Amino acid sequence: MAPRQRIRLREVRKSDFWDDQRTPAEIDLAESLAVDEQDLLQYLLSQVRQIIGTQQWHNPVPVNLTTLGRLSCSCTAVETVGSLVHISGNKTVGLYTVRKSFATTLATMPVMGLVVSKPEATLAEVQYSGVVSGIWTFDLVAGKPYFLGKDGEISLTPPTGPAYVQKIGVALDVSALLVTPDPTFIERRA
Repeated sequence: MAPRQRIRLREVRKSDFWDDQRTPAEIDLAESLAVDEQDLLQYLLSQVRQIIGTQQWHNPVPVNLTTLGRLSCSCTAVETVGSLVHISGNKTVGLYTVRKSFATTLATMPVMGLVVSKPEATLAEVQYSGVVSGIWTFDLVAGKPYFLGKDGEISLTPPTGPAYVQKIGVALDVSALLVTPDPTFIERRA
């Protein structure tokens, strides 16, 4: 078997408004239309951009990153926007079932996410990773970690014992929290 020849690109290509977007027909014919391997790679890159599905094709990063890391879940009326929740049962009607977590109750651990909206009384949008902003009535402290509080909401300080301590995320500024629930937690005794 002959060794593969490595081909170096003539230049690093940057997204622009003129030549990055290919039509679906051009992508289908990419192999026959491509002048060289670099040109073929541009067709493939264009296809990846279309798969990502951004409206601004010249910017391959999705504009709304806050909806990544979000699930629709079934819940009860007890869970409100800002509640930290755990998976409490099997999927029903295609939705995960969540209930509010409390730092004093082992059965409600670990937290898997944060309720960011409630379109219906028994339906919650739960952010399990990513940035959440504008749902608190108090200012967050940028750079500080936040924990599950005894009341089932975020807390700047870990709960005092007896309680379970779980880190939920880090504040990015006064209104934004990077949600990264640590699945491990520790028991704090009195």
